[in-house]
Amino acid sequence: MSESFFLTESLAKEAIRLTMPTIQAFMNEGIAVRHDLHIVILDPAIPYSPITDFTETILVEHSLGDVENWQHDYAEIACGKAANSWRTGKETHDLRSTPWLYRLADVRFAGSSVRDNIIVACSGVQGHFDRMFAGMIREACEGLCIDAYERYMASNPPGNVFSPQ
Repeated sequence: MSESFFLTESLAKEAIRLTMPTIQAFMNEGIAVRHDLHIVILDPAIPYSPITDFTETILVEHSLGDVENWQHDYAEIACGKAANSWRTGKETHDLRSTPWLYRLADVRFAGSSVRDNIIVACSGVQGHFDRMFAGMIREACEGLCIDAYERYMASNPPGNVFSPQ
């Protein structure tokens, strides 16, 4: 269950669904090297803590391609990218310029997007496209959250904004 009031599992899945046509176009046109991809979206309301189990922060995971025949375990790699970003607050691409933040077992591939605690990581294609796809999905999450917030505020009077309905 999501801790975030607005970035829920269903909203995250909607963000993936809305960005999927573009992701699939990159795959179908041969721009991306594979049709395999794993997407991880973390719950932005769960701050990093060394005592929190990373798996508790995963809001949504989604796979593309023939998972049984993947060349590598893209789910494990995407989760590693997301964990690095959760721990450091940085995109995995940016960790290359701050290598002192790496731990021995960390995944060292690019492919995450981070802003305002929304973390999305992808793995399966070239690192720059993993990063781009993660960024597209993260932006969709942000836009959908803002839209949900605006709709919520319009239907809830001030002073009672976050009370349960």
